[in-house]
Amino acid sequence: MVNAWSGGFQASVALTNEGSGAVQGWQLRIDTPYEITQIWNAEIVSHDAAGYVIRNAAWNGGIAEDATVSFGFLGQGAGALASLDLVL
Repeated sequence: MVNAWSGGFQASVALTNEGSGAVQGWQLRIDTPYEITQIWNAEIVSHDAAGYVIRNAAWNGGIAEDATVSFGFLGQGAGALASLDLVL
C-alpha cells in the first residue's frame, strides 16, 4: 500500500520475472472485498464478489528475465486494509 485515507487507499504492485527467458503477457487475480476505482499500467479483465482478474496493458506485457513491471490502483471500501492476496 502506498497511501491510505478514510474509506480508500492507493496500491502499487511490482511483478518480477525470476524465471529463465522473457515473459510475454501476464495476468493475475487480486482477491479483495474492495472496489478498484482507478487502475494504471494494467487492465481489469473481470470482477466478481471475491476480487479482480488483472492483465498487462498493451505496452508492458513483456517482462525480460530479471526485469520488473509495475501497476497501481485506487481502492475504496469500508474497513481497514489488512492485506491483498495476489495469485499468478
